[in-house]
Amino acid sequence: MYPDLINNIESQIISKEITFSRKTYLQPFINFLKLNLKETNAVININFICTHNSRRSQLAQVWAQIAIAYFEIPGISCYSGGTEQTTVYTQITRTLANQGIEVIQLSDERNPIYALKYSDTSLPIILFSKVYYHGYNPQSEFISVMTCSQADE
Repeated sequence: MYPDLINNIESQIISKEITFSRKTYLQPFINFLKLNLKETNAVININFICTHNSRRSQLAQVWAQIAIAYFEIPGISCYSGGTEQTTVYTQITRTLANQGIEVIQLSDERNPIYALKYSDTSLPIILFSKVYYHGYNPQSEFISVMTCSQADE
């Protein structure tokens, strides 16, 4: 993992206290992941879903995948999608680059595709706006995590 990214993770994220209420809220999800990783030895696919797949769901996908790499948790892959396809909000790629992630734009379309490298030895995270059922995302055997209340509906 890139040194600047590690430094930002450790100084801005790891050092922060997670509130008791947030831990309580997340515990069923944590328990589910632990149980399934231990018992099935299969890959767990998590699809973070928000309405436009332009900010929240994409940030959740990227930071979850990086956290999985940082904590060396095998068997989890992260994706994102929306109920609508739009485009990656430009501030998202700037923010990720400022945190130590190498952002490589792969296409110049209206909805650009990005490769996000966080390590020289890991496959990049592919990021673009898409609907949650897009062919790039898993089509079955995945967990949905809603990152906005509109997508819940």
